[in-house]
Amino acid sequence: PVVVKQTLSVLPNPWFGVAGGGTVDVLWMYNDFVDAFWQQLDWEVRGAIDVAGELAFPLYNTFTQLKLDAVAVNALAHLWCWNLAADWTPPAGGQSNRALTLSMFQ
Repeated sequence: PVVVKQTLSVLPNPWFGVAGGGTVDVLWMYNDFVDAFWQQLDWEVRGAIDVAGELAFPLYNTFTQLKLDAVAVNALAHLWCWNLAADWTPPAGGQSNRALTLSMFQ
């Protein structure tokens, strides 16, 4: 998955009563097909998730695919659990997904 942690400056916003001047950490996680997750699934599970067909897991159309079935919803939930908690490090190196997620709570 595409995962990036940024420290951003807080700008003043009088309309919402934000004084500004501090910083905030943001963990960006982009929804995409994750081969490392996919390879850990049994072939029976892979067969139940329609990747190349109409559903196009996990890139569901947010305008036309509003009534996902239980398999699609659970597959997406498990993917995002894995994205947040996996001790997986990208091939280019850096911190694991798990380490980046935990760093948001320190």
